[in-house]
Amino acid sequence: MKRLIILLSLLALVFGCLSAQEMKAVTKSKIAIQLKPASIQPITRDVPEYQFFTTPTALLTTYWDYMVGGYSSPAVRVQSSTAGDGVYLTYMGQRTASGQRRVFYTYVQHDGTVEVNNEITSTQVKEGYSSMDLDRLSGKPIFAWHVDADPSDTQLEVDVAWDAFLEGIPGLISDPTIAINNPTALATNSTSDNEFIWPNVQIGPSPIADHRRVYVSATNSVSHTVGTPNPSENQVIAYADFTPAMLENGEALTWSYTSIPTLDAWNVDQNAWRRPFYANFVGDDGKYYIAGHHVAYDASVTYSLGEPYVDVFVNSNYGVGEWAQYSMNPDTQITNPVDPLTGAGYFTDSTTGEAYDHLNYAIDEGGHTNLQMDSYHKLHFPLVTALSTPDSLYWYPLTSDVKDVVFDTQNNTFVVCDLYPKDINPNDGTPSVPWNLDGNGPQFTTVDDGINPPYNVLQFVQTWPYQYWDNTAVDSAMRFHYNWFHMSQMNEHDQMVAVWADCTRSYLYNTYASTYPELSTYQNVPEVYISIYPVIDPNHTDAGLQWSEPISLNSVETPQLTQNNNPMVPEWVYPGDYVEYISTDENGYRTGRVHLMFLDDNSWGAASISPAVGQADGGRIMYASLDIKWPPVVGINDPVAPNYSMLKQNFPNPFNPSTTISFNLPKASDVTLNVYNVKGQLVKTLVKGSTPAGNHTINWNGTNSNNEGVGSGIYFYTLKTGNHTETRKMMLVK
Repeated sequence: MKRLIILLSLLALVFGCLSAQEMKAVTKSKIAIQLKPASIQPITRDVPEYQFFTTPTALLTTYWDYMVGGYSSPAVRVQSSTAGDGVYLTYMGQRTASGQRRVFYTYVQHDGTVEVNNEITSTQVKEGYSSMDLDRLSGKPIFAWHVDADPSDTQLEVDVAWDAFLEGIPGLISDPTIAINNPTALATNSTSDNEFIWPNVQIGPSPIADHRRVYVSATNSVSHTVGTPNPSENQVIAYADFTPAMLENGEALTWSYTSIPTLDAWNVDQNAWRRPFYANFVGDDGKYYIAGHHVAYDASVTYSLGEPYVDVFVNSNYGVGEWAQYSMNPDTQITNPVDPLTGAGYFTDSTTGEAYDHLNYAIDEGGHTNLQMDSYHKLHFPLVTALSTPDSLYWYPLTSDVKDVVFDTQNNTFVVCDLYPKDINPNDGTPSVPWNLDGNGPQFTTVDDGINPPYNVLQFVQTWPYQYWDNTAVDSAMRFHYNWFHMSQMNEHDQMVAVWADCTRSYLYNTYASTYPELSTYQNVPEVYISIYPVIDPNHTDAGLQWSEPISLNSVETPQLTQNNNPMVPEWVYPGDYVEYISTDENGYRTGRVHLMFLDDNSWGAASISPAVGQADGGRIMYASLDIKWPPVVGINDPVAPNYSMLKQNFPNPFNPSTTISFNLPKASDVTLNVYNVKGQLVKTLVKGSTPAGNHTINWNGTNSNNEGVGSGIYFYTLKTGNHTETRKMMLVK
C-alpha cells in the first residue's frame, strides 16, 4: 500500500459565502490525495527570448483584489496600427478601504506612456466586472459593466458606454445607458425574475452595410433548478448595430436580445443539474461562438450524468436564429503503472490496498478562461485536467496540467492538445502522462531506510497551475476561485500567447518543506507563465506545431517584478487580445509585443471574497509589456507585411486529396507561389512568373515536383511578390 495521505475534508458541496456580484462556488468536488514527493523534470525546450518594453507601471492603488478585469473576456484590447496604435484597459478598483468599487479605463500610447486613467462614470455607486471590446476598424472601445442603474427594483443592470476616440484622442466617454435592464423575462423557459450580469463585450461585422455589431452577453445569477442554491447560469445576449459616426455623435444604440434555448432549459431543469462555464467570441464572418465546459449531475447531485461536457455553441447569423451545439467527452483512461517491487499497479485504493485497474484523466477546472481564434478557423480555450481514481472521487493535485482545447470551425471537430507540460506528441489528442512525457515509460526510486520494508516512489512531473498554493483555502474552493487561463487572438503574423498562473514551487515547499528546502524562496511567490504559439520543435518526427516552453515571471527570477526592494505578487494577469507585431530580423525571428495588466497584491490572496485569503491591505493595478521573439517559420523569412493580406487560407483544410489556394494581387506582379514541408524544403512550385492583377485560385493535388504523392502532415505555402512575402500553413490528412 502506497504512503498516500488523504485529506480529511470531504467536499460534497461547497457553498461559497459570496455576495450576488461574485460567482458562487457550488460544485461537486473530489477528495485530494497527496502523493509521496518525488519528481522528474519535464521535457525541456527553449524558452522564448524576451525583454520588458514597459516595466510594470502602477495605475491605481486598490482595495479590491479579486478578478479585477472580469471573468472570461479580455480586459486589455490592442488597437490596430491603422486605428490608433494604442492599448485600452478596463478594470474594477476601489480607491480607499471604505470606498465604493468602481469601473475604470486606461489608454496607453504606443510608446508605453499612460495617457488616460480614470473612472468610466462620475456617479459614486458600486460598479463591477467591466468588459470591453474595441472596433478594430476605428479603434473605438465599447465598455459594459453591472450596476444598480434602475431604482425601481433591487436587481443589477448592465450599463454600456464608449469612448468616441475622436481624431485619435482618448477620454471622450459617452453617458452610460442600460443595455440589459433586469429583471429580465425569457419566453424560452417562462421565467421573469432573471438577473443577467457579469457582462462580456464582443464586436464584429454586421449584416447592415457600413455598420459593425456589438454584442453584450451577460450571465444569469438566478437559477431555477432543483436543489437550490445550485447555480445554472444561462446567458442573454444584447446586440446593436453602429457606425463610428454614431459613437462620435453620441447616438443611442438600439438593442435587440437573444439567448440559447439549451442553456435556458438547463436553468429550469427539475430532473438534472447542469452548470456551464463558458466564454464568448465573435468571428470576422459574423458567426458567434460560446464555448467551454459544463458539469452535469442528477437532480440530487449524487452521480454524474456521464454526458459529453466540453461544448461549443455556434450561431451562424450574427447572433440571430438557431444555435448549433457540438460536444465531446475529454475523459481518458490511463494505464496504472506497474510497481516493479510489487508487480501490481502503483496507485491503490487507500482503504482496501487493492491496485486500481486504471486511472482517469478529466477536466478539473477552467471557469475563468477566455475564448480566442487563430488564423486557421480554430477556436482555442485552455482548461486544467487532472488524474483521478476510476470512481472519480479521489484526485491527485500535483498531476494538474494545462490543456488547449481546439475546435476546428470548418469541420466541427475537437482535439485536446498539451499546453504545459507536454509529451513528445503534444498534438496527438491523447493526454500527456506525467510519468511518461519522454515516451520511455514510468521511472521509480526505491526508498530503503533500513527500518521499514523498501518501497518504490513513482517519479513524475509535478504541476500546480493555480494562483495560490493551498487547495484548502476559501473553504476548499480555492481552485474554483483562483483558476486563471487567458489567451490572445492570433494576429496576421501567426503570433498568439497563453497566460496562466502557476504555483508549483510554492506548493511543493509549503507542503513538503523538508523535502524541498531549496524552494524556500518561493514560499510566497506566485508565478506568471507565458507560452507562445506556434513554434516548431525539429526534434519531433512530425515537427508538430505546438506551444512553447513557458516564460516564468516571478519576483525571485525577474528583476522587473521587484521595486524599491518590495517583491511583487502578480495575480489576475490579463494579456492583450492581440500580440502587437513589431518586426522581423534578418534571420526570420519575429518580435511581438505582449501587453499585460495585473494586480500586484500587497498580501497574496483575495481578501475581497469570503472567506478571505490574505490581508485586506490593498494592492496596485499594473500595466506592463514584453517584447517576445517567435522563431522563424521553417526558415522562411516573414518580412514586414503591408496592412492587407494577399494570400488567403486554403480550403478545405485539412484536405485530402486536393485543396484550393487563393491570392489577390492589387497590381500585376512577378509572383512565386511555393509549397514547403516542415523542414523548409521546397515541395512544389505552383506559380512562377508574371501574373495579372486580381483574384487567382490554384489547386494543389498533394504532389511534389515529380508529381509523386506526398505524405500526411503540415505544409506551408508562400506567396512572394516584389518585397512582399506571405506564408500560411495547411494540413494534408490521408
